[in-house]
Amino acid sequence: MIYFSDSEIDSFIGEDSPYFDLTAELLEISGEASVSFLARNDGVASGVEEAARVCEKLGLFTNITKPSGEILQNGDLLLSAKGSAKSVLKAWKPSQNILEYACAVATQTAKMIELICSVSPQTHFATTRKTIPLTKKLALKAVLNGGGGAHRLGLSESVLIFAQYAALAGLSLEECVKKAKNATKEHKIAVEVKNTEDAKKAAKAGADIIQCDKLTPDEIKEAVSVVKSIDERIVLIATGGINLQNAALYAQAKPDIIVSSSVYYAKPYDIKVDIK
Repeated sequence: MIYFSDSEIDSFIGEDSPYFDLTAELLEISGEASVSFLARNDGVASGVEEAARVCEKLGLFTNITKPSGEILQNGDLLLSAKGSAKSVLKAWKPSQNILEYACAVATQTAKMIELICSVSPQTHFATTRKTIPLTKKLALKAVLNGGGGAHRLGLSESVLIFAQYAALAGLSLEECVKKAKNATKEHKIAVEVKNTEDAKKAAKAGADIIQCDKLTPDEIKEAVSVVKSIDERIVLIATGGINLQNAALYAQAKPDIIVSSSVYYAKPYDIKVDIK
């Protein structure tokens, strides 16, 4: 799915334990121990394989019982590991942090999709590139595990014309669309607009995708009607301030895609850690 290098896994460990566990050394802890990570809520599993790799990097033997993407119920065991007691203590918090963040994002994504599909089954849900720094891979994997998609991975793989680009290029919105379409035959041209009138201009200029930012649900509904009347093949995206509280309202406007970064900021999923 999403590849994590050995150095990335090492960084999870090094962030919490750059040298050694001072407490374990002072108490002269030795022998073997086991650690189990269990769900305290219903949700969607994510980050399990990365948590397991943290444990394995520290010399523990692991067993995954709930792979990423599986539905979780309160009390489910996601992952267990055993080996050196000192290693168990080092693996504890990095693994728990990974699971609590990733499961939260996956669970929130699944909730967003459930709300959207209950109103508009044909509307897709995707997330933005506005991830929390240094969490991008975990977040994207979690979104996929929750059933969502990635709206835009970065600047290099898609074309999205913002007003700032038009201003710096010294061109109108329509001129930007035409210039970009003439410059590439492989990529679709997306444009962000702030009102229905600009959505109409972008559609007439030949934009393939129109991203409506911070419009109200009623304005999105109007934009959908206007844009589809020009060319029903144009994809219309609703984005900006969309979350669990208003996702269903935006879905009622029938955009092709709802895009949000709100799932990245979900309350951490509650993981119980049992060490013996």
